[in-house]
Amino acid sequence: MITLMIVGLFGIVIVVLVVALWLAVLDKQYLTSKNKELESKKRSLETTYGYAVENLTPFIAEMRDRDPKLFRQLGQPIDYIYWGEDEITFIEVKSGNARLNEKQRKIKKLIEDKKVVFEEVRIKR
Repeated sequence: MITLMIVGLFGIVIVVLVVALWLAVLDKQYLTSKNKELESKKRSLETTYGYAVENLTPFIAEMRDRDPKLFRQLGQPIDYIYWGEDEITFIEVKSGNARLNEKQRKIKKLIEDKKVVFEEVRIKR
């Protein structure tokens, strides 16, 4: 199980490195050509890079004070929930110039306004 996890993480790291290199090449080409097709490829690679980085979030330096086993990936509309000992943290991962979308901003506002509710639902047998 741990071996599979290490192999998976290694694969994600390789993807991040390859995509980062391609982005660097495309950046140089884009600066000289201003080509729409090139711009589209660059945006697509930036998205791929963002998804790859998202998967590494529990293991990156910015998260080193948190136990990677306590992260739960949601994907949409928020990337992670971190189950700390004395708090639950919603985490949205962004890279480059990416910003929160409208739905993510609304969720952030609801959390800041303390409008988060716990509800227990019991199903009858």
